[in-house]
Amino acid sequence: MGNPREILRAYAEKRASVDDVMRVLVEHDGWHVPVHLLSTNVADKLIVYAEQAAVPAETALVFTDREGADAFVAKHGGKPLGVYAAPIAGVDLFGALASDRPECKRIRELRVNEAAPQSEFWFMGAGAFALSARLARAVVLERAFAAASAGNVGDLAELMRSFDGWTLPVGKADRSFVRVTLPGGEHVVLFTAGDRAKALTQTLPPEQAEKLGFATLTGQQLFPLLAQAPYAGAIINPNSEPQFVAPAELLKLLA
Repeated sequence: MGNPREILRAYAEKRASVDDVMRVLVEHDGWHVPVHLLSTNVADKLIVYAEQAAVPAETALVFTDREGADAFVAKHGGKPLGVYAAPIAGVDLFGALASDRPECKRIRELRVNEAAPQSEFWFMGAGAFALSARLARAVVLERAFAAASAGNVGDLAELMRSFDGWTLPVGKADRSFVRVTLPGGEHVVLFTAGDRAKALTQTLPPEQAEKLGFATLTGQQLFPLLAQAPYAGAIINPNSEPQFVAPAELLKLLA
């Protein structure tokens, strides 16, 4: 369910979780966003509703599509919005929420599809911004895995090393890493985000899932540990797409 309006309706009907909603919103690449939130050149994407926004600087009104923006303008006029850019990737929008830029640090609330039906509206307070920005970084990394699997390695190694949200399932009893046996030997299991971890644990019998805990590490903490361990590699995001197998040679390179 990759459509933002569909996932928001599903959440309103209790058919989707907060994790489901955030995954779809961050992966969505058709956002309409106030231009002052963006640090990249969007001159070719501008939509001018008014010369200057009239909404408080602490509030960011964003829309999943042109329909949402037009619905707001029909109800309130274009003056509150100012200048927007579209389409904008969700990783850029949600990544900006944790930016140190003054325009972004002032924001205390994000309102999605203001003026839409309540079932297609979403609200985020500032307390959730850091987690949503981490999810945005996870999606960037996951897309790099997909590109690498297709032959375009790019800056994958640096993205893996700099990522700060590695999630590891560990045994509650001894804090040992969870491993699976693949061709070549034992591979440690890693996840890029909490919802990816749940995709695996939800398939386990309750008595097995109860024995697992989770640790969150930065790449700088994780890879030196793995480089010293006798693993044949790591499998990242099993039970999800894209999954990626990193051989031991890569893990040592990242240390």
